[in-house]
Amino acid sequence: MKLLFLFLILTLSSSLTMAEAPNSKKSFGKRERPLYELGAGVLHSQFPHYPGASTTKKVTLPFPTALYRGKTFRLKREEGARGIFYSGDRVELDVSFDGTLASDGDDTKVRQGMNELDALIEFGPRFLYNILKVSKTNPWDFDFHFATRMAFSTGFLENMHERGLVFNPFFTLRRISLFTDDDLFASFLSVKYATQKWHQYYYGVPQKYVTPTRPFYQADSGVAEYSLALLYNYPLKKDIYIFAGLIQSLYKDSANRNSPLLTKTTNTSTVFGIYWNFYKSKQTVLD
Repeated sequence: MKLLFLFLILTLSSSLTMAEAPNSKKSFGKRERPLYELGAGVLHSQFPHYPGASTTKKVTLPFPTALYRGKTFRLKREEGARGIFYSGDRVELDVSFDGTLASDGDDTKVRQGMNELDALIEFGPRFLYNILKVSKTNPWDFDFHFATRMAFSTGFLENMHERGLVFNPFFTLRRISLFTDDDLFASFLSVKYATQKWHQYYYGVPQKYVTPTRPFYQADSGVAEYSLALLYNYPLKKDIYIFAGLIQSLYKDSANRNSPLLTKTTNTSTVFGIYWNFYKSKQTVLD
């Protein structure tokens, strides 16, 4: 499952009661809000063992929610987590994150006997251009992003290895108060390109792992996947919210479609859960 998707759930799930939108009963514009807010919840998710895998796994786990409205670091449900280097009227430069979770080699038949796949963490600079801005007459926010990230595999900060570069252009479309006051709808349309080293980590078959049904394979650089993500966040009652999300990933045009380890042309990841925001700071900021 994409770490970005979980990251969006955990960081975008924050303080719907503080959000404002043009069709909301609240006034439009900035106002004094808590500097930070904290909460907790539980989610259930199903996702592939690795990108393009034919098998899936399920997890149910508790998670924290957090919101922070700082000047150079922000954690908001409308924006996600951002370390801001530059912010203009429509242009911004910040930090992007993505990745996948760990998977045991024996979790899938095609990888039996192969090395375990550690969690893959990706981070690097992101350029953002705001195509359509929220205003009194327009409730939608539409952005173009271009992220360049360095990838590292790691087992709980041990045995870190560099796994190449990822280039990720994508669009985001968001709206607060779509069906009711303070709900949130967000969608993400993305294409990912990666260097040979990144592809080799998932789809390469070294000579020592060759079997009669798993031939040697050297991965190529190029397109990794196309993906569409949808998220809906609903205020159930005061400070308690439910959410659901889906990612559809396509690998038909992957540069390594012929790898014996890329066994599916589509993957679907789902997540749903509930959380409670129970603490708001006394210190406020204009936001």
